[in-house]
Amino acid sequence: MLLGARAGFPAPPLPAALWLLLGSLLATLTVLVLRSEASEQQRRRRQRRRLARDQRLAGPSDCVAARLQLWAGGITLLGQLLAMGSKSELQHWKDRAEASAVLAVIMLLQIGLPSWAPRFFEQRRFLIVGGARLALWVQPWIVNPRGMQAVFRAHPSQGPWGLLFDVWQLLLGTRSVAMFMTAFSAPLPTLPHLAFALLAFERCRTAAYICSLCPLLRHPTWQRRIAATHRLIDKLPLLVPEQSAVCETPLTGIDAVVAECRTFVTFLQLMCGVVLPTLIVARLHAPLHEAAADEAERERRRRLAAAAPAMLPNLRRALEPAGPSSSAQAAPAPLAAARPAPAPLAGAALRPAGRPPRSVVLSAAAVDQAAPQSAPEDGLGIVAHDPNLQAHEEHLRYRWNQYRGTKASILANERSLADFARGYERYGVVTENGRTVYREWCPGAVEAQLIGDFNGWEGQPMERDDFGTWSISLPEGTIPHGSKLKIKLRHPGGWWVDRIPAWARWATVPEGKMGAKYDGIHWDPPASERHVWKHKRPGRPASLRIYEAHVGMSSEEQKVASYTYFKDNVLPRIKNLGYNAIQLMAVQEHAYYGSFGYHVTNPFAVSSRSGTPEELKALIDEAHRLGISVLLDVVHSHISSNADDGLAGFDLGQPEEANYFKQGEAGYHSQWDSRLLNYRNYETLRYLLSNLRWWIEEYRFDGFRFDGVTSMLYHHHGINIGFSGNYNEYFSPATNVDAVVYLMLANELVHELLPDAITIAEDVSGMPALCRPVPEGGVGFDYRLGMGLPDFWIELLKHVKDEEWSMSTLVGRLCNRRYTEKTIGYAESHDQALVGDQTVAFRLMGAEMYTGMSALQDPNHVVERGIALHKMIRAVTMALGGEGYLNFMGNEFGHPEWLDFPREGNDWSYQYCRRQWSLVDTDHLRYKFLNAWDAACLAMDDATGFIASPWQWATLIDDEKQVIVAERGPLVWVFNFSPFNTYEGLQVPVPEPGRYRVALDSDAWDFGGPGRVAHDADHFTSPAGTKEDPDAQFCNRGQYMFVLSPPRTVVAYRKVNEEEEVAKEEARRRAEARAKAAPPPAVQAIKNAGSSNGGNGSSSSW
Repeated sequence: MLLGARAGFPAPPLPAALWLLLGSLLATLTVLVLRSEASEQQRRRRQRRRLARDQRLAGPSDCVAARLQLWAGGITLLGQLLAMGSKSELQHWKDRAEASAVLAVIMLLQIGLPSWAPRFFEQRRFLIVGGARLALWVQPWIVNPRGMQAVFRAHPSQGPWGLLFDVWQLLLGTRSVAMFMTAFSAPLPTLPHLAFALLAFERCRTAAYICSLCPLLRHPTWQRRIAATHRLIDKLPLLVPEQSAVCETPLTGIDAVVAECRTFVTFLQLMCGVVLPTLIVARLHAPLHEAAADEAERERRRRLAAAAPAMLPNLRRALEPAGPSSSAQAAPAPLAAARPAPAPLAGAALRPAGRPPRSVVLSAAAVDQAAPQSAPEDGLGIVAHDPNLQAHEEHLRYRWNQYRGTKASILANERSLADFARGYERYGVVTENGRTVYREWCPGAVEAQLIGDFNGWEGQPMERDDFGTWSISLPEGTIPHGSKLKIKLRHPGGWWVDRIPAWARWATVPEGKMGAKYDGIHWDPPASERHVWKHKRPGRPASLRIYEAHVGMSSEEQKVASYTYFKDNVLPRIKNLGYNAIQLMAVQEHAYYGSFGYHVTNPFAVSSRSGTPEELKALIDEAHRLGISVLLDVVHSHISSNADDGLAGFDLGQPEEANYFKQGEAGYHSQWDSRLLNYRNYETLRYLLSNLRWWIEEYRFDGFRFDGVTSMLYHHHGINIGFSGNYNEYFSPATNVDAVVYLMLANELVHELLPDAITIAEDVSGMPALCRPVPEGGVGFDYRLGMGLPDFWIELLKHVKDEEWSMSTLVGRLCNRRYTEKTIGYAESHDQALVGDQTVAFRLMGAEMYTGMSALQDPNHVVERGIALHKMIRAVTMALGGEGYLNFMGNEFGHPEWLDFPREGNDWSYQYCRRQWSLVDTDHLRYKFLNAWDAACLAMDDATGFIASPWQWATLIDDEKQVIVAERGPLVWVFNFSPFNTYEGLQVPVPEPGRYRVALDSDAWDFGGPGRVAHDADHFTSPAGTKEDPDAQFCNRGQYMFVLSPPRTVVAYRKVNEEEEVAKEEARRRAEARAKAAPPPAVQAIKNAGSSNGGNGSSSSW
């Protein structure tokens, strides 16, 4: 079909004249059908006139339905104007003027037409109907055959039936606007639907293809105006239909039509051009009460459907998933998407939802009270975990159908999703049947040649297949390992451009040559030079502790560090600290070093600044030996706009169906200056999914942190959007369903290839179900980053005095997450360390970090405060901020200053692009205390698993005292944020009666504190009940204990296991007994010396 066809299919062999003839025949059939209804229409007209005369009606505008429509139209218009005033995108007066003009047209359709249209068209109906028939009749002769032929070449049909449908759509669909003229005299209740259909026609993606018929509309000026109109309609509330998503598989019949529609509104647009002209004219003179009755019946059915009882949330499945189909850790079960053909999309528009209730906070006690549920509908299992999603079931069902249809399309052409992700075995430079073959997908190129140092940079022509893939077959060994190569493409404009292969495994730039372009390198070392894997992957950590690292800046020297340096020097530090996973940044090749690795140019290539692919493999292998999982910071949200050195160079202006990227403003990120990918395209999906499999299988990465997920999820990319938690912000026309479907496929693939894989989403919006399993209808991530926490700490440190910190606000922000989805909590990451910002330590202590960090003297007030709060901030984030924890390289010991990559503005200096490990290694500096505290917290998590524990409860929050008591896992945390007050005998609620001892203390000497808390003291609990009230509780706990809480300290207490204590005491006594029975040390030394000489006493000097 026109929209669903993949670019590259051969153009139909039929000449343009035959296309026009077919269209004429179809139009003639339509006119014959219209004429056959003429007599019936006249009879109904006379009947309606008699009915109006008998009931003394002046016209439809006087009836109850018309009056109701007038009121409804006015109220709707008022609501739209109020909503428009609240849209942040319409702040400029020009935008408001354009929006007001559009609303004026809507007012005319909703209010004006019911009043005067029936009378006006009563006398002129023959002109309207006749004009419509004339438009149908002369349609084939007013279409530009050349433009039409160009459209079919750019968007070829699939089969003869697809061709007939395309002709029918072009000849009648483009004239559907004229058909609306006849619809003005249709029964009144259909007018609002027709108004929305008119907007949908303007908004519909089909219009973009139809515009290519006319050379004038293909001019860039007109294209910009059309794009501006679409953007304006996007900003209008309550009027925008859902985003379309085209199935890649050729469909037939009504499935093909429905698959190309955004919503039922857009479906009406297509039907208006094909079927509705016949149906509308047939019903022009139907009695008004019949239409009103039909509308009332439809409204009754909608209300019944909306009143259907909703499922109770299945909380046990939310926290304890059972079965392989709902477990995020097990391999996903086969989905319904494996069926031969996808089901048609739901034929209903997304209904506007009111403001949902506030999110339900799940408690552990509520799990046991959950009622058993019936099996949910495919793709709607997430509704059982979050009742707020019930209002958006239509959107979720639509998203699920798009996912299922896309996967079915892949399975129809490939054996499995995993096989589809083997693109690197076919594209790029590969060996097949004893020959070297190079392939590249670039349908926009007119010609292609392979050039490189192996052929003296003399172009060797390549051949193009029907799908736009260029290839060349050479004798084996023609391209040796390490050869430089590029592909030379001829632009449709006639000029030639050189590009690095999209599937290049390595790319380098000449050393010492500023501004030089990268060269693609054929990486295929001999067996003797390949890395040999020695160690197995570690299993998924029960409690995830991530060390975010950048290899290039990991050295203290002012240079780019290598993979080998990181392996030998940094990995041991990470292991000693207690982190069980590292997130490697800037691994994918990026031409601009200062982008922190996020302006990726070559997604399959290892960054050559730090070494070779084999050296990176050695780094990962060593991490696995240490039991550390390695996550890749993968960038699939955008691509560097650098066309000379990267993937962006393969956009030669071809349409989106033949392009990795979106076009126009939809394909450009203004804040990142980068290109945005076309997640709907079949080959783009192959490229991205193959990229994930490449990193898993070739380099044995254990998972991914997906960068910029918020930009992927929404068409507005989150730019200037403040997410408030309203579910309408997550499920609306602004949602990029194509990108969501890709992320669902990506998570399914990663967990299919590696069941223990870890996937993390960098999302700031808080989209629900992002970290729920794909079979439930979720996106499938294992974790999401708690990106609001660092912003909260910065805001608190910058703008609020210490004595004014609100404990309620602090706990609320730390616990503000979805408890059916896991979150990685962190106080700071690389974002806060960049130039222009400050780390937590530098914000706390500033210039005192240069002069006041000596441990040989008492700390001044600034350093004392900074070290104390640095420890508390990290501890409370670990305890309450999520189910995992992340730290950026060096921040564990309070690395001073900021990050600033070499650039022209700093004279290309590496001064601030390194890590000063000597600060923490110097024994007389206080950095060692922060480092020791970080290691102690992680060791405590290793022993208790408190970070990942599902049990979390802030039992006491005292804003006046600035005290928080929280339970997490088996620990009871006591935080005293007061800058001045020491609380002796602070009453602390505890979960169980017994004896408690200090497990972790930030005030201890080992962590730079004055040591005011006794670690050998036992804290016995007291019952909260009294004789008068035995059931009394303190902070919802039946017992409490008294502790000492100095200012700016955090102390974790743990209940003493009496059996373990008895065993330890017995072991101590036995050790003492053995020590008493042993001979004195001097005698034992003489015996040892004698035995070392073979037991011969004569040989001893004694």
